[in-house]
Amino acid sequence: MFEENEDPEQEVGPDTPEEASLADDAASGLACSDCGVYFVEAHGYPVLCSACWDLSTEADRKEAGVQLATHEPVE
Repeated sequence: MFEENEDPEQEVGPDTPEEASLADDAASGLACSDCGVYFVEAHGYPVLCSACWDLSTEADRKEAGVQLATHEPVE
């Protein structure tokens, strides 16, 4: 089922450099943690854009540890 050296408990990271970059940008609040829209400046913490905020539940936001973005998205 698993390759000889494969650890089934090992977390899988981003597959491409672009995915890794987006993950870093979402963690710093430069991009929405859900849809990936970019903001004019980083928040310094994970955020959701207003559209994703409206679609998420309070429990989901708390579990993900995100806040509502206060900076404008890049147009």
